[in-house]
Amino acid sequence: MQRIMGVELRSYLSSAELHRVGDVAEKLGRITAQMHSDGIAHGDLTLSNIIIDELHSPWIADFGLSSFTQDMEDYAVDIHLLERSLESTYPNLRKAFMASFMRGYSSVVGLEYAGRVLEKVREIRMRGRYVVRERA
Repeated sequence: MQRIMGVELRSYLSSAELHRVGDVAEKLGRITAQMHSDGIAHGDLTLSNIIIDELHSPWIADFGLSSFTQDMEDYAVDIHLLERSLESTYPNLRKAFMASFMRGYSSVVGLEYAGRVLEKVREIRMRGRYVVRERA
């Protein structure tokens, strides 16, 4: 992470222009979809593990919890963690960011597959500790 010149997405979002946020989210969606298409789940896809460089391009860092997998659940967990990270830090940006992210994600894996992953994300959100917040 120290070798990528830029700032964590967590910091970037505090001052970025809205159109830039959408562009970054869409690029991140494409990168994440490509990673998933290659059978890699990050395992900790949060705002702190994404670096934005001077060209407003995202770089995913810290693959310490990553795995090679074909399990859609693992891919859905990546998206779920990203969304939870947004909810806790930038709740006002979550909806627009995730819409742009999924637009980029879908452009790589297709609408049908992206829809199935999103259904799995919804399933994850209804489990255990998340269910109370979802029903509130």
